[in-house]
Amino acid sequence: RLSSRSRLPSFGIADTLSFAQDRVRLTLGVRRQTVRTDSFDTSTGAVSSRYDESATSPFVGLVVRPWEGGAVYANVIQGLAQGDTAPDTAVNAGEVFPPYKTKQYELGIKHEWNGFGGSASVFQIAKPSGLLDATTLRYEASGEQRHRGIELNVFGELARGLRLLGGATWIDARMTQAASASLVGKRPVGVPRFTANLSGEWDVPGLPGFTLTGGLTHTGSSYVDAANATLIPGWTRTDLGARWTTRVADRAITFRASLENAFNKRYWSVGTWNALLLGMLRTLALSATVDF
Repeated sequence: RLSSRSRLPSFGIADTLSFAQDRVRLTLGVRRQTVRTDSFDTSTGAVSSRYDESATSPFVGLVVRPWEGGAVYANVIQGLAQGDTAPDTAVNAGEVFPPYKTKQYELGIKHEWNGFGGSASVFQIAKPSGLLDATTLRYEASGEQRHRGIELNVFGELARGLRLLGGATWIDARMTQAASASLVGKRPVGVPRFTANLSGEWDVPGLPGFTLTGGLTHTGSSYVDAANATLIPGWTRTDLGARWTTRVADRAITFRASLENAFNKRYWSVGTWNALLLGMLRTLALSATVDF
């Protein structure tokens, strides 16, 4: 049966100010975010708890373009995220906690040249965290996580008809607050130290509208418990695909085929409620898009 239902309405307003012949741009804004959640008794379907909470949060972004094709940027933003739900192993299983307020700081640099570009940034994210008490087996929002990292990205057209997009992220994640002092300094559940991805497209010569696609996704190892006693290994997945854009009955149509996890890699990941999930097996998907 349904255990919870959430609605996340929000609205915002922002304005961008330009200075120094458009070489400096300052964006100021504010958002009003709401989290509305109903929790249900999974045996009867009755509503067991309900909350409706809102928060107003500001955001600031600054972009400076000191040279042609390059930019330095920084931003500070606060957000409202849905609170955790107590897992099945907790005595309060299914309890949904109030929304979490998160804070993010980012500083980066970006440059583009001859159809190719790259960026590098450093960031810090702080957010509350739910923890399962090993003694009482009660799940509480009693902790806080801090994520500091470096992110690199590259993008562009290496040659005519050959496009690449990739990135890598290194994360130093730590529990900065916890009900038990032994958990402070531990890595948060499900957060790897390193992730990377690389995808590409190739327009096949001699076949107008036909493109081959492919991608690699790598996720490093991560812990599945707050005490960092159990580690699941990292994994790398390969996806392949193709698309063909043509016209049928004077309508533009695009056919797509994708083979996700092409080599049927077996792996685990950490999902909602800190549950272990088996990675998706080899999957073939076909689709078509028609313009009317």
